[in-house]
Amino acid sequence: MGDLANYLNMEYLKWQQSEGGRRTLQEFADYLEIDRPTLSNWMNGKRTPDDKSLEKLSFKLGLEIYKVMGKECPDPRLHFINKNWSKISEESKDRISEEVAKYDRKKADQQN
Repeated sequence: MGDLANYLNMEYLKWQQSEGGRRTLQEFADYLEIDRPTLSNWMNGKRTPDDKSLEKLSFKLGLEIYKVMGKECPDPRLHFINKNWSKISEESKDRISEEVAKYDRKKADQQN
């Protein structure tokens, strides 16, 4: 069994404990917001998650999964924003976008 399979099996056990006892793989898949056959394939070492699935897993299990997968870990601040983007008001999203655009324009001006 590979590192990912071991990691997911350990996370499944930890999650069950946090939930107060035995839970099904389907319930764990629901918690992770993925389908059970996909999770089963990952946990059995038959497949590995693509980048989008890896990001989704990291929102639930943390950034450690990138290390387990041998991938570069994203910036924790950006990861936090991505994880919580749907919780941010539209007004706040606009302000964040404006700040990034200002920075981008400033950077472009400095290069000219």
